[in-house]
Amino acid sequence: MIAALFALVYLYLLGYAFLIFIQFKDNFPVNFALAGLTGMGLTTILMFVLEVIGFAISPLNMILVGMLVIVLFLYRDLRRKNFSHWQNYVKIRLDWRNWNSMELSIMLVVAFLWLASFVKNMYWPVQAYDSVAGYDLMAKVISVEQTLNVSLHRFKLAGARGIYPPQIEGIFAFFYLMGSPSAKIVNSLFFLSLILLFYNICKKWTTGTAAAFFTLLLVMTPEMWAHGSLSLTNLPAATFGAGGVLFLYLWWKEQQSVHLVLSGLCLGLNTWTRSDGVAFNLAAAIVLFFIVMHKRHFLPWLYHSLLSFLPFVLWQIYLKIAIHAESTERFRHELFWDPKLLNTIFNYLKVLFFNTSLYGVVFYIFIALFLINIRYFKQNWPLLLYLFLSFIFYTIIYYQLNPEVQDSIHTMMRTSYKRAIFYYIPVVLLYSALSPQTLRFFNWVEVKYQRAILGRS
Repeated sequence: MIAALFALVYLYLLGYAFLIFIQFKDNFPVNFALAGLTGMGLTTILMFVLEVIGFAISPLNMILVGMLVIVLFLYRDLRRKNFSHWQNYVKIRLDWRNWNSMELSIMLVVAFLWLASFVKNMYWPVQAYDSVAGYDLMAKVISVEQTLNVSLHRFKLAGARGIYPPQIEGIFAFFYLMGSPSAKIVNSLFFLSLILLFYNICKKWTTGTAAAFFTLLLVMTPEMWAHGSLSLTNLPAATFGAGGVLFLYLWWKEQQSVHLVLSGLCLGLNTWTRSDGVAFNLAAAIVLFFIVMHKRHFLPWLYHSLLSFLPFVLWQIYLKIAIHAESTERFRHELFWDPKLLNTIFNYLKVLFFNTSLYGVVFYIFIALFLINIRYFKQNWPLLLYLFLSFIFYTIIYYQLNPEVQDSIHTMMRTSYKRAIFYYIPVVLLYSALSPQTLRFFNWVEVKYQRAILGRS
């Protein structure tokens, strides 16, 4: 327990120091969520840096390099003796005037569902096969051998999961390095961060009741909730991807450059978690290009793209040079036309997206609200364009899979694509929550609540 607490303190100190460095500050839940996400991301990046420069990924080296980076992040404030504002990052302000019993009740249900998932992480061991034979196994070997290029690669025992980017196996390994017997708390941190970011960013433009309602839809999505207690890469990747799109939308609304930095970083960490996440980064890059095109000011797009794609490029280079493997070897490199394959893929997509036992009513609500709000198409066009492009790009990845070195398309659609739908869910729900008719409905609900419960007009 002490080892896990030490690892958590390390992660959050690193994350909060980064937020202070980029001068981003929001309310406590958003700060806490981002500190966790950036802390976990920066920790695995530091592991990668140690690996590349030839140092062992040992507990002592991780502590020393982490302390050095924290001091560098805080150096500006330390030099100016400007410490007083640090407390604002962790100060909890509860303004009960902006809450009502409906919102509070819904968020209590959300908290209960997350806590149930948390308890499962604390008391059940790793069960998912992909983690037992892949990510958690790699993490344990990394913690013992203190290198990312473990012996499993040299003896061809790492398998397909062994060449995944180092975010998940790396952060699991960090907890093992610090002496923790389990790293499953990481699953809960990602799930909690997704919940806090979605709810608080959604609440900026809609009522608290609406934000709570759509957050509940997010959390109670059956497959999503199940993955909150599975040591796999899909929910963490979707969390980073959702963070990237949420902050891109926030930048589009408010034009604060720090939001674009956070968007680029989250999307970069998305591909630092799963290489196939590059399809979603490409969609976000095109959306941002259209946003900046009319202003002919392309520097924000360049900076954002650098942050988004650099981790993906670095890992591909490392794979080729150090591990002597390529993630692209599972794909056909030539373009081709196969109507039968396309038909198979789209038949699976129809079944997957509208399977209530997997995703509840999320996509039914989205389709209904899209049709109802069709005349308001332009109001939230970046979200719709992102969903359309990411769907096309990601589906092309499965179309290009090489059946000679990869599982059949039937297996890949039933397992891998099924989990990739997590990427769409937060964006679909954000669009649904911010649709004009949804805003009108929940404003009406708030007015009725004020009159019926509080006796206000």
